[in-house]
Amino acid sequence: MTLIIQDIVLYEKQTSAKQHTDASTGYKYMDTTENAMSYRIIGTKEQCENTPEEWVIDEVFSYAKEVKGSYWEGIVFNDDPNSRKPTLAEYNAKWEQDYARYEKMYLENGSKLLILRTS
Repeated sequence: MTLIIQDIVLYEKQTSAKQHTDASTGYKYMDTTENAMSYRIIGTKEQCENTPEEWVIDEVFSYAKEVKGSYWEGIVFNDDPNSRKPTLAEYNAKWEQDYARYEKMYLENGSKLLILRTS
């Protein structure tokens, strides 16, 4: 069984308030920000194609192992020793750990589509 892992970003925004302090005056104020709601889904290809109908999807990203020269090189991984990003080998090792954890969660969920809220 091969599971598909996708990150889905919805058009729906969630508003949150955050308190800030002006460094020069010490004045405290509240500001609101809009955050896109996003989910990570784990399941078979057929299950992932049947996401909840009420979702208005903006973007979908596959969470998968990466290869040298992919679009995500320099964004999510980087082999430059001066970079703070993980190397390709580190990124893929973390992905394998995540995959094993998600596979266990998926099986414990009765092999049904697993939906995790990420923001």
